[in-house]
Amino acid sequence: LTTGSVCVILLSLLIDASNPKSKRLNTERSLSALPQIDAFLQDVGNSARWDEASVNRLRSAGEETLSSMISQTGDDESDGKQRLTVSARRADRTPAAKGAAQAAGRQGRDERRQRAQVERRLKRAQASRDKRIGELERRIAEREGKIKEIEATMASPGFYDDRAAAQPVVNKHQNLMWEVGDLMGQWEALQQVDGDSGQA
Repeated sequence: LTTGSVCVILLSLLIDASNPKSKRLNTERSLSALPQIDAFLQDVGNSARWDEASVNRLRSAGEETLSSMISQTGDDESDGKQRLTVSARRADRTPAAKGAAQAAGRQGRDERRQRAQVERRLKRAQASRDKRIGELERRIAEREGKIKEIEATMASPGFYDDRAAAQPVVNKHQNLMWEVGDLMGQWEALQQVDGDSGQA
């Protein structure tokens, strides 16, 4: 490199896409500029959210590059005439990286679609249970009303005087009691399913 020439080092880094502008440092081509270059590269690595090991490798590469450039001229000119520009920009992704990103995107969409399908099935099942619970409650209330009417009849004076006439009423009361017990069992089972779903 001749005096007054400008040397450009392009370091292709995966910097956050929300900051598309390149980061650039213009300094003299001298070992005395190493602390400034090192701080610049460290800031670049931290901005890209690299881990400590990756940032340190970047800083080492910067130091080795500067040393190699100076060794080519055989001296370390620090008169400020020879300038060095260090530029860091977001690199375009390779086809492999793009393919991986696309595959990850498809996988994410598939997972979201599967979750949506599961949620729809759960909502349909819940709606079906709610409808069934409502129907059971209606049937239970209807039979309990009939039971009260029969019990009022059975409690009337002289009801058991005619055993032949009273027996069918007693049998109907017993059947209704069994029906209510069965319906209550179904209702409780559905309530238990709702409770288990809420805990899951």
